[in-house]
Amino acid sequence: MSYRRFFNRSLLPFAILCICATTPFYTHANAPSQESSKKSPSSSLKLISGSVEHPILSQPFTELLEYLEVPYEKDNLDSLMQALKVRFDRGSREIWEIPNKEIKDKATVFSLLEKVGVLSEVHPKHAHYDYAVVLGATCVRMQKRLAHLDRLYKSGVRFDRIILLSSERPLNPEIESKEQILKAAENVPALSYDGKGPLPTTEGEAFAFYLKHLSLDSELKKIPCTQASASMEEKAPNHLRPNTADSVWKWLKANPKPGSALVISNQPYVGYQGQVLQNLLPESFLVDTVGEKATPDYETMTVLNALYRWFQTEYEVLKERK
Repeated sequence: MSYRRFFNRSLLPFAILCICATTPFYTHANAPSQESSKKSPSSSLKLISGSVEHPILSQPFTELLEYLEVPYEKDNLDSLMQALKVRFDRGSREIWEIPNKEIKDKATVFSLLEKVGVLSEVHPKHAHYDYAVVLGATCVRMQKRLAHLDRLYKSGVRFDRIILLSSERPLNPEIESKEQILKAAENVPALSYDGKGPLPTTEGEAFAFYLKHLSLDSELKKIPCTQASASMEEKAPNHLRPNTADSVWKWLKANPKPGSALVISNQPYVGYQGQVLQNLLPESFLVDTVGEKATPDYETMTVLNALYRWFQTEYEVLKERK
């Protein structure tokens, strides 16, 4: 049975990863095997292979667990899941609400995280795609993701249609005030806004605003664009707002033609979000998730939380298979 088919609504936040049980772990720099590449170019990014009874953790991941002294029983994913949850779960808090609690020797931890695959830039594996799917986020990260799409286009990567996946969550005045909305993020093309027309009040509106007003490549802006923005009523149960999976389902309601999809995220979220897309989109879609590298100023707990969510989704898939 296809693993894309057994996900129900309650598992949307955890949807991830078609497991190739016998495929060994490799980093992005290594070429994927012929079998794994049939699933997805982004399938090279994974933490667990095998089964619940006989899990195989990637070596860089086990090295990180040992260094952080995360207690768990060997071959017992339940104990590891619980240990990671205690250490790195953010509960109902948003990413920007995670307390800044740095750990000792950040340089060493980041070198281990680099090996795991949550810090380095992930590059496209093809020169042409049917879709460029850009994932919504906070205003700063939406700017950065559109800027990354712009850089890829200028480097020669092509796509026939742009898809903006977002939600209608209200913008957070603490981190998305009027001044912050109109301030171009670092390493992002200039933002041109003449003051005419209303400013965005939701994530979806902000995404469309940035696509229009950022000084992106003029030819890029001519590419047809579709936006799928999940309403607050379309969020998964027990969630404060729609998430990545909800925006994917919103897009699928429009019955998009199957094809290849270049998904634009950013590190440290490429592994997690890429596999969500891989499992929610029909098998007729080829998914290649990319993103710019995480900068050294990222707070360690934010990166570790992203890694925890990645592991959590793979864990949930293996539990379902059992």
